[in-house]
Amino acid sequence: AEGRRQKAEGRRQKAEGRRQRRIVYLDLVKGVTIFLVVFGHCIQYGNGHEFSQSGAFFGDILFKIIYSFHMPLFALVSGYLFFWSVSSRSPREVIIRQVNNLILPAFSWAVIYQAARAILHLYRGDLAGIDVLLMDTLRNFLHGLWFLWAMFLASMIVLLTREKFRDELKVYVMVLVIMLFIPLRVVSSTHVFVYPYFIAGYIWHREGMDEKFTCNKSFCAGVILLWCIMLMFYNRDSYVYTTGTALIKYRQGVFMPEQILIDVFRWLIGFAGCGSVLILLKLVKPVNFLAAIGTKSLGIYIISGYLMRFLPEHGGYVVNFLEAVSITAGCYVLSVMISRVKSLNRLLFGGR
Repeated sequence: AEGRRQKAEGRRQKAEGRRQRRIVYLDLVKGVTIFLVVFGHCIQYGNGHEFSQSGAFFGDILFKIIYSFHMPLFALVSGYLFFWSVSSRSPREVIIRQVNNLILPAFSWAVIYQAARAILHLYRGDLAGIDVLLMDTLRNFLHGLWFLWAMFLASMIVLLTREKFRDELKVYVMVLVIMLFIPLRVVSSTHVFVYPYFIAGYIWHREGMDEKFTCNKSFCAGVILLWCIMLMFYNRDSYVYTTGTALIKYRQGVFMPEQILIDVFRWLIGFAGCGSVLILLKLVKPVNFLAAIGTKSLGIYIISGYLMRFLPEHGGYVVNFLEAVSITAGCYVLSVMISRVKSLNRLLFGGR
């Protein structure tokens, strides 16, 4: 009996060791990805007003590379981590946790942002604009931090499917098909775009694919090669921000079958990009400061979004890179400081 107990304890320790290594790796993935998010925003907003307003950044090669996978990878990791949450908590606990982690920060930052704008209007003596600002709070709450809402929607779909439809893959696919026909007023195209990646991450973890899947050199090289080839065909229409996802353009009242090809290409290159980055990061040793940045990815994502409007209008990748490093580091420090205040941490970062 003692021998069996020791063996069971040994297996438990090995499993916990694998889990801890997996968490460090995922933090590394999040750290690299959030830096690329900031870098991409610096390219978009840090090269002059005309560059940003004209949409010239859509043709930038480095911008294409980053945007082909960065938010899909975040959604993939989020879905993977959500499996731990939904497997160890009751549905009620999961809903409360997701509201606290995602919806509460979205609301808090919307109120702070609009309050700051209202104070600025009062300082300038522009009383007429206050009513408009108050009405904008709801719009900013619903659309300002779109990724948080996208993750909340995807997590609720998973929770409902687990409870009512036996967690079947075909239900997730049916939901995606339905989403493609829903007007954008009901569900945002960005929410539809990242939904398959969240589901893929969740199912990957549910099925224990970390232990079952072996990535040989030929397969890994093929995934990276596929991503590189697809990048050659990535153009302005490939961005979800330019063409959306809906198959029916309700304002024009027309069905657009070519949208199917755009959506499929967009999802395929996203998966190829995610796979390539995950493979490449497996080849490097965990970098402590990047993994640490990954633990504060939510704070960096939120705070950096508000700082981008203050970027100086200087061009070039070197300047953009230095801006990204500075902003990422500054937002990390601010996130750490905020996290140390329990009430602020809960309101602004969901207690993370």
